[in-house]
Amino acid sequence: MNNGKWTGKRGNSKWVPDKDYIPGGNKPYANPKNKTWGQIMKENKIAVIGLSGESIFMKMDHFNEEGETVIADTYHVEYGGKGYNQAVAAKRFGANVSFLTLCGDDEIADKVEQTLIDEGINSLVIKRSNEKSASACIMIDKDGRNRVVCYPGVSSKMTKEDVLLFEEEIKTSKYLLLQLEMSDESLFE
Repeated sequence: MNNGKWTGKRGNSKWVPDKDYIPGGNKPYANPKNKTWGQIMKENKIAVIGLSGESIFMKMDHFNEEGETVIADTYHVEYGGKGYNQAVAAKRFGANVSFLTLCGDDEIADKVEQTLIDEGINSLVIKRSNEKSASACIMIDKDGRNRVVCYPGVSSKMTKEDVLLFEEEIKTSKYLLLQLEMSDESLFE
């Protein structure tokens, strides 16, 4: 079944789906009211439980060898994490999104919470005293290869009780997105 077509030249082409096709399926989506993607997304509430924290990106000519110090060409900080990124992407696509995350009681948590508010995401950012939020360092060389070091912080300590605080959001959502970055206890509740 043909659900779209490839456009562009070899090496610079992209798939353009038919207007009624929903990616991920093998047949066209029945869209009798000719709704837009935005309309469809707004009608479907999504709950996300996942990691959020700080990501530090550094671009460099090459990765360092043992004992070598390499000077980065660029340095950039943003807030993210797989769960955080999924929540933001779904919201930007027009979905009604709720997000549960666990952070330390630190500046990273405050910035994560503020960026979620700025994005218009209904979020529950649980802050644990005397704990650190997640952080990652992403190094990228001149060829675009990367190396990532992640400190999960308190995110790996989410409990069943934390998830129960979010229970109503889960019950009223059509979809629940999870990643395997959280504790087993929180994922299987």
